[in-house]
Amino acid sequence: MADGPRLLVPTERQRTVGDEADYRDLEQLVEEEQVVAPRESRLRTFARDFDPRTVEGPKLVLLVLCLTSVCARIDEQAIGVLLPQIRADLGLNVTFLASIASAAGILLTLSALPLGYLADRVSRVWLVRSGTLLTGTTIGLTGLATSALGLAGARLGNGIAQGIAQPASFPLMADYFPPRGRARVFAVYFAAAQFGLILGPALAGVLGDRIGWRATLLLLGGIAVGVGLLTLLLREPVRGRYDRPDPDQPLPPPPSFGEAYRAAASVATLRRFWYATPFVGTRGLFGLLLLPLFMSEVYQLSTTQLGLLFALNGISGLVGLLVAGPLGSYLLRDRPGRFMTVLGFAPVVQAAVIVVVSFRPPLPVTVLVLQVSVICEVIGQPGGFTLISFVVPARVRGLGLQTTVPWQLINLIALPILVAAMEGFGMQRGILLIVPFLVIGGLILATGAPGVDRDMRAARAADAADDAARQVAADGTRALLVCRDVDVAYDGVQVLFGVDLDVAEGEVVALLGTNGAGKSTLLRAIAGTQEASNGAIFLNGRDITHLPPHENAASGVVMIPGGAAVFPSLSVAENLRAACWTLQDEPEAVATRTAEVLDLFPVLRERLDQPAGSLSGGEQQM
Repeated sequence: MADGPRLLVPTERQRTVGDEADYRDLEQLVEEEQVVAPRESRLRTFARDFDPRTVEGPKLVLLVLCLTSVCARIDEQAIGVLLPQIRADLGLNVTFLASIASAAGILLTLSALPLGYLADRVSRVWLVRSGTLLTGTTIGLTGLATSALGLAGARLGNGIAQGIAQPASFPLMADYFPPRGRARVFAVYFAAAQFGLILGPALAGVLGDRIGWRATLLLLGGIAVGVGLLTLLLREPVRGRYDRPDPDQPLPPPPSFGEAYRAAASVATLRRFWYATPFVGTRGLFGLLLLPLFMSEVYQLSTTQLGLLFALNGISGLVGLLVAGPLGSYLLRDRPGRFMTVLGFAPVVQAAVIVVVSFRPPLPVTVLVLQVSVICEVIGQPGGFTLISFVVPARVRGLGLQTTVPWQLINLIALPILVAAMEGFGMQRGILLIVPFLVIGGLILATGAPGVDRDMRAARAADAADDAARQVAADGTRALLVCRDVDVAYDGVQVLFGVDLDVAEGEVVALLGTNGAGKSTLLRAIAGTQEASNGAIFLNGRDITHLPPHENAASGVVMIPGGAAVFPSLSVAENLRAACWTLQDEPEAVATRTAEVLDLFPVLRERLDQPAGSLSGGEQQM
């Protein structure tokens, strides 16, 4: 709870006995369901969410991060508005410009995954700082370009620069600000970006007609460098400070790449974003590349008029974001799954807008429907990132937010081909090729609502397992293995439901049940050979729910099946060597242990070079 006056009520014991001490916060009592809090009207709740004073956390940090977002959006929009001038000055065609945009996007996405992995290990503040400074530098270099090659180099550098800052920004905000206020924080952040979408095209349009596109980009680049210097005010927050039960405890070791990717892939909501990305990504092609060229060719708009149109789009986006914060808070507070429906609605609306625009209606009609498209798109942005911050585990959030990379590449690689096809139909009709992509992407997102509750349940299970492990330690014992609410599915068919299991250090636990009850399935989930579809598994205080099986084995988690568990095509000696793979760098230990086995079972010594499949059943069990 934020500092300041708090309403206190007596506990049940005090109401009955009348003791003077031990008052507790109303919020704590409400959480424990001992009292019922008065319910606010929806209108009052909605209005309260607009108040910027309700944002909890460091305001200066939010201001600096918002300014970095403004600079990125200014560059993005300025290039779009100045594109007709750049195209005419350097003698470029639309397909070449699309190829530059595609290559820059590919570089950005290829760097996103390793940088997201890096963001879970190094200072995220330094990533934001270096990315913002490099972004400003590449904006200036774009203004200095005198050839197609120079322009391509500057824009490719800009893609890399934005890729450096992007993976760190959202995890930073998740650690700077508490969960209950994140929807408003992301709304403010996206509102700042929207301010960049207003300021960028307005400046580029007016300055472009007066001082030219080169001087305009040099000026904007200098502003971005200045903002990059402001990031020197930021300090790295504790990772997962609001998501871990006890943030004062030392952080667990960072997950390996394999574990982090498996953890992200287990989140059904995140997978929906993966599958929708190649389709929904085409709206960026329309808004940033095709729309300025379309309006310039079809409606003969000047650079200043293009700037004013894009500034109007930015104002409409700001209106959408004013609705997005409270709407996101409301939906995420009651039924988070419904937000997926909102996210899926926007691409479908944009598809309808493109159909209307393709018929070249009067200019006021085109401008009006474009505003509807912008508002619908931005309404879902803050809540979408907030939703992901809830369902992706805190310790892999840096990588988790970047796992759309392979899916973005599909879109980016296909972009020049799609633009070339559009040029064949003509700009006015060619834009209709985007419509089916947007509709499919919208349907993928809108139908993902049922998975949200399950993903949030898995996150709660991880917290419960961590709490249980700490409670056992507080009682003076050591929790070697803690399983909470574990589900396992094979090919989409669930076979294990909500299993809890505790094993203390030095304890032997027998897992009993009829055939098909799920005994082996649970053991496979613990060993990592069959990944749990929900819940959490902790080994010695570490979350191993999504740890790959080879890393589990290296940690000492080994599943030994009964019966003849051999590789039949390998020799006996090769089977024994395979069993020692965790000691592959210790040949003396391997030789010692192999000798011990052969002393226990001398018959195996006689058959070392024979296939294991030729042994009798008893010999295979040996």
